[in-house]
Amino acid sequence: MFLTTYTRIWRAAKQAHIKIKNHVSRLRVVHEIVSVERSYTKSLSLVIDKFMTPLREKALLPEASIKTVFCNIPEIYKIHQTLLQTFEERLDAWSYQQSFADLFKPDLLLQMRDLYSKYINNYDSAMECIKTFKGQENLAKFIRGVEDYECNGTDLVSFLVMPVQRFPRYTLLIKELNKATDKSHPDKTNITNVLAQLERVTQFLNESRRKHSSQAKLEQMVDGTDGIQKYLSVDELMDGTKLEDRLGDFIMEGPLILLSSPLKGGSVSIYVFLFDGIIFFAKHIRRLRVNLRLLV
Repeated sequence: MFLTTYTRIWRAAKQAHIKIKNHVSRLRVVHEIVSVERSYTKSLSLVIDKFMTPLREKALLPEASIKTVFCNIPEIYKIHQTLLQTFEERLDAWSYQQSFADLFKPDLLLQMRDLYSKYINNYDSAMECIKTFKGQENLAKFIRGVEDYECNGTDLVSFLVMPVQRFPRYTLLIKELNKATDKSHPDKTNITNVLAQLERVTQFLNESRRKHSSQAKLEQMVDGTDGIQKYLSVDELMDGTKLEDRLGDFIMEGPLILLSSPLKGGSVSIYVFLFDGIIFFAKHIRRLRVNLRLLV
């Protein structure tokens, strides 16, 4: 009788200890998620208040360049302000049974997906635009001053890459929350659903950027070669597929020398654009514009 009672007490104490441990672990991860969100939102605010707005007001950068560099950061900042507020309100009312992953609502993630897709697809153009700042003394001096005195030495590029890294960061944090959450906890199902949604959003963003990069390279080719327009105007290739669906990732471009047979001798210089599913050949590019050929 005594042994049975002792066993029950021991098991209850063990369960209580596990429950407290899980509660502490979950609370620690939630604190980290909120802290990271707060830091990220503050960084977006710095970009707007210390870089974008002054550059516009001081007319140090043309409006077109401002839109290229900063894209839709104000819209992204606005949505994260709201998200941070919901995080902090949930943390203030925290209890063991409290859920957190349910705050990543499907409609919110879709809205964020569209905003981030636009930003990420524009990111390479933003970086190219920033490269031109070095030749503009007043502009470069202003940006260095803000980086050194307003941002503790963090440069503009480091701020601008943060949105590109945002969804992978969310995935890592929610995975940590999943590890700290017991199977019986009400939030477990929410976490599983959110991880699946984050994976789909990340795949969408990666695919969107891939297509955008390939399309940008195609547009660059249009600017530098003749003959490609007839391929772009074709709805379907010979095998019935669309050109845009066959492009795949852009891999490389460069000159190529084709050697004739040993008996004939000689060679032909061409220029190659290599995609995953298509190869474009051109005899010359840019100023020496000639027909471009397609190999699928």
